[in-house]
Amino acid sequence: MIIDSHTHIGFEENTQKQNPEELMKWMDIAKVDKSVIFPLGPTEGKEQSYFKENENISKQLDNPRFIVFGRVNQLSQDSLQEVDHIKSLGLKGIKMHSEAAGFLGFDELFKKIEESGLPLIVHTGESEKSSVSNLENIPFNGNLIIGHGGKGHFKEAIRLVNSRNNFFIETSLLSLRRTKIIIGEVIDKSKILFGSDAPFNPPEMEIRKLEYACKDKELLADILGNNILRIL
Repeated sequence: MIIDSHTHIGFEENTQKQNPEELMKWMDIAKVDKSVIFPLGPTEGKEQSYFKENENISKQLDNPRFIVFGRVNQLSQDSLQEVDHIKSLGLKGIKMHSEAAGFLGFDELFKKIEESGLPLIVHTGESEKSSVSNLENIPFNGNLIIGHGGKGHFKEAIRLVNSRNNFFIETSLLSLRRTKIIIGEVIDKSKILFGSDAPFNPPEMEIRKLEYACKDKELLADILGNNILRIL
């Protein structure tokens, strides 16, 4: 089974949008069985609540091809309540972005998410706020997926995954070279997850990258689907 651990449904702006039918077409082309889905970014400002977006995406819970996550905005006044809302909707996990807010100073929110028992996937990037190094001392002992493998800070992401039992790493948007290094240097290979970041990358492209990066067919099958099943 192939499971994409990082995709988006919704509308952010004209170059950042995707509906369920469009995603399933990508999935069919790539022979992806299931995708983790969550809302796209804010359209109403940096402090936007995701209440409405989480309500909308919950309508996909009956689609057997989707594993539906909600999204929390650290800067929104209802961030703590939204964790409860996501849980009450029956969503299976939580996405947190970091370019606007970062990770630091939100200890209460991280503790709330941990108490929910839901896995958390976080965006990591090149900026100071979104740097994966900021995750080192957050008070969170639930399952945490490092989205985009830390991007340029992928070596730091590898170190964190190797030092934290609850940290996992997802490889969307990484170069082939960086993907090979992650596969080689992450000690517990069950912590490596396939993700595409669709609609920004086609799932087929990310699968081909992993096929080039990993010649061990059994390990490749784990990365492409078996590993994410262990934490959902």
